[in-house]
Amino acid sequence: MPGAFYLDANVSYKLALGDSTSGDLFFSVKNMFNKNPPPAVTNFYSTISTGSSALYDTLGAVYRAGIRFKM
Repeated sequence: MPGAFYLDANVSYKLALGDSTSGDLFFSVKNMFNKNPPPAVTNFYSTISTGSSALYDTLGAVYRAGIRFKM
């Protein structure tokens, strides 16, 4: 099976919220260009629509954003 290249990106910004409290704003993207895995051939007559989920990203693009606090 051929290899695949996926591009992920993460951005975070530290917040100073007081003497003992801090936090982070974050944004994350996995599989930024929504690249599909190659089809996996099971036998001569049929194929499966996606490759192995252990080797390839089968979810597509995933976006996450949030705030983390530490007190």
